[in-house]
Amino acid sequence: ILCKWIVLLFVVTGTKVTQPAVIVANRHGEATLICDYSVFGKVEEIRFSLRKKTKKHISDICVFSFNTNYEPIATGDNITCLGIPTPHNVTFNISGLQAKDTGLYICKMEVMYPPPYQITEGNATFVYISDLAYQCAHVMEPVEDNMYKWLILTIFVVLLLYSLIVTIILLLPEWVLFHDNGQCFLIHSHDRDCRF
Repeated sequence: ILCKWIVLLFVVTGTKVTQPAVIVANRHGEATLICDYSVFGKVEEIRFSLRKKTKKHISDICVFSFNTNYEPIATGDNITCLGIPTPHNVTFNISGLQAKDTGLYICKMEVMYPPPYQITEGNATFVYISDLAYQCAHVMEPVEDNMYKWLILTIFVVLLLYSLIVTIILLLPEWVLFHDNGQCFLIHSHDRDCRF
């Protein structure tokens, strides 16, 4: 009987799930959570669950059962999950997340077959979903409008100054007066009177 308990203890402690402490969703509400696992012995069917932990309860967000084919599976309504398993980890691609979904998420692994049934949970991962992208879009919109207004105004002023300078340079010979021995000359306009 002691040998059976030692074998059972070895089997139970042989399963392990590890996951990162914190991940941040992108501005589109998408996050990728990779849960590494190790299992003692040959496994034919594993069930993975991604669970959200709140103060009052734990709810399953995604539940996947995999055999040794390791084919991806998608589930979900508002929050969509794509589970991509490998022999040593499962990747949860989560989309449709909103700021209210920020919280602790737990990877749970159950070895369904062969017996004995084994269950292991990882430490929680804090998934942060920011609503900053929404806030930034509203805050930056007037800044962009002002930037374009200033750009257009600057271009207008530069063109105005350029045209004034060119006009003055072209008309300057008509306006310049030369005084030579008390006589007044207008350049390019010798037929006009020169009066002061």
